[in-house]
Amino acid sequence: MDTSNSITPGHYTLDDVKREAAAEVQEKETNGRRIQLVVFKIGREEYALSIDKIKEIVPAPKIAHVPQMPDYFLGVVNIRGNILAIIDPEIKFGIEKTTQLQERYALVLEHETVKAGIIVNEVPDTINVYEEQIEDAAGFVQYSSLDMAAISGVVKDGTRLIMLLHLNHLVRTEADIQDKLNMQND
Repeated sequence: MDTSNSITPGHYTLDDVKREAAAEVQEKETNGRRIQLVVFKIGREEYALSIDKIKEIVPAPKIAHVPQMPDYFLGVVNIRGNILAIIDPEIKFGIEKTTQLQERYALVLEHETVKAGIIVNEVPDTINVYEEQIEDAAGFVQYSSLDMAAISGVVKDGTRLIMLLHLNHLVRTEADIQDKLNMQND
């Protein structure tokens, strides 16, 4: 049994605390700032957003269709009294649709004055990565159907490659939709 983290007096010294703190400072200097990401599936691939951009994650609610909107715009929902535009990134990015057998979730995104939601497959996960683990996506994205502006980097986490989405690109379009919805309501 590993007791290295137990609170038994005498086994863990002040020197141990100092060594751990110095190792963490050294690791931070070597690897850069640590970022927490929410990882989710779009199609069969993994994507991520910084956790500070996501207000909440809820099971996909019932969506009210709004006519004359882009095909990736699924409609609007009411989440805790907030009316949000909901998009399907599989359609927006031209990714092969997965079967609808699994439960889907809505990530409620908040950026400046815009609140929107995206539909994702499976329960999202969180990971911590260092900035050094995020590589430029330019070389990768040029060979895919994804818009360069949509991907801000590729995260290497062990054997996983996770595409880091650029929230500004997602919500900029949704801000346009939100403006359209507001004009329809006036």
